[in-house]
Amino acid sequence: MMGGWSAALRRLLLGSVILLGIGFWTGQILLTLLLGALAYLAWNLVNLFRLESWISDPAAPNPPDVPGIWGQVFYRIADIQRKNRKQKKRMAKLLVEFRKSTEAMPDAAVVLDKLNHISWSNPASHNLLGLDFDRDRGLRIDNFVRTPAFRSYLKSMDFKSPLLIASPVSDEILLSVRIVPYGKGQRLMLARDITERAQLERMRRDFVANASHELRTPITVLSGYLESMQDDPEIVARWQIPVEEMRRQTERMERLVTDLLELSRLESATHAPESQRVDVRELFESVKADFESKSRQHASIAINADSDNLLVADPAALRSICQNLVSNALRFTPASGLIELGWRADGEGGYLSVKDNGSGIEAVHLPRLTERFYRADAGRSSEHGGTGLGLAIVKHAMERHGGRLEISSEPGGGSLFCCVFPAE
Repeated sequence: MMGGWSAALRRLLLGSVILLGIGFWTGQILLTLLLGALAYLAWNLVNLFRLESWISDPAAPNPPDVPGIWGQVFYRIADIQRKNRKQKKRMAKLLVEFRKSTEAMPDAAVVLDKLNHISWSNPASHNLLGLDFDRDRGLRIDNFVRTPAFRSYLKSMDFKSPLLIASPVSDEILLSVRIVPYGKGQRLMLARDITERAQLERMRRDFVANASHELRTPITVLSGYLESMQDDPEIVARWQIPVEEMRRQTERMERLVTDLLELSRLESATHAPESQRVDVRELFESVKADFESKSRQHASIAINADSDNLLVADPAALRSICQNLVSNALRFTPASGLIELGWRADGEGGYLSVKDNGSGIEAVHLPRLTERFYRADAGRSSEHGGTGLGLAIVKHAMERHGGRLEISSEPGGGSLFCCVFPAE
C-alpha cells in the first residue's frame, strides 16, 4: 500500500512539472495549473462515483479495473468484503449448529432481555413452560410462569441457586429453574424436569421414615429388657459385660433412629416453621444444664450471648440445632478444653455460634461435614456415640429458617460452627 502511495505522489509531482512546463511555454502558468487541478479532481470524483456505485450494488462480484492508487483501494475493499462474507458464513453455520443443539436439548432454554421479555426459546420450552416462540416473542416471561416464588426470584436478582417450581403446563411436573446473566442485560433461563428425581428422593425419605418408625418399637423393647437384665442380681457375672455392651449399642440405635426421624421430618416439611421470639441466652443456659446433668466429665461450657436481641425461630428446631452443635463440640474437645456459645445480631442478620478449642478438622473434610453419616474421624465419632447425622440436621433446620451453616476449622486450632440467620 505504501508503494502505491509513493507511485501516486511521483505521478502527481511529474504531472505538476509537466503542467509548469506547458504553462511556461504558453505563458499561462496559473491557467494551466488550474486546468490540471480540475482534471485531477474530476478523475478522483469519477473514481469516487464508481466506488459508491460498486459498494451499493450487492450483485457486483468484482471491483472495477482502475489504475493507480484507486485500484489498490478497490482491491483492499474487495478483500475485506471477501473476508466478511467468509466470516458471515462461519457465523451462520455456528448459528445453525447452535439452534440445532438447543432444539435437541431436553431442557427448556429461554433468552430474556433486561426487562425479562422473551427474545428466543427452544422447542422444549413449549413442553415444560407452555411457550410458543412465534406467538410469545417480546412478552414478559412472568406472564407465563405466574408462580409467586418465580416472580420473587426474578426481582431478587440473586441467581446463585436454582429455584424449584411446578410447571405452568402441569402441577405434576417439577422444574428446576436457573437464570444465567450474560452480555449487556441479557439472561439465559434454563428449566429442567426433575420430577422423577424428586419422586425418587421422596421415596427414599418415606422409606427412611417408615423403617425408622418400624425399628423404634423393637429397639425400645430390647432396651427395656436389657436395662432390667443389667439390674437383675440373678444374672451371672460373666454376662454383665455383654449385657452392658448390648445396652450401650441399643441406646446408640435409639439415638440413630431418633435422628433419622428428625432429619426425615425436616426434609419432608413443606410449610414454614412456626416461629416464636426466643431468648437465645436462656436457651443456651438450658442446653448447658442438660449436658451437665448427664455428665460433668466434659469440657467447660461458657456463654456469651446478647439478651437484648431475640431470635424469631422455631423453638424446638433451635434447641435441636444447639444440642447437636454442642454435642458435636463435646465429642472432639478434651475435658480440659472450653466450648463457647455465642449469639449476636446486627443489621445484616443474627449469628449463633459454637466455638471449641479441640482437635480441629482438616480443610479437606469441611465441605462434606453436613452430609449424612460423613465423619472426618470415623473411629473417634463412633467411639463417642455420634450418629453422623447431627450436622445434617443442623443444615436442614437452618435451610428451613432461610439461613445457613458456616464452618471454619484447622487441625489443632479448634472449630467454629456459625449459624447465620437472615435479618428478618
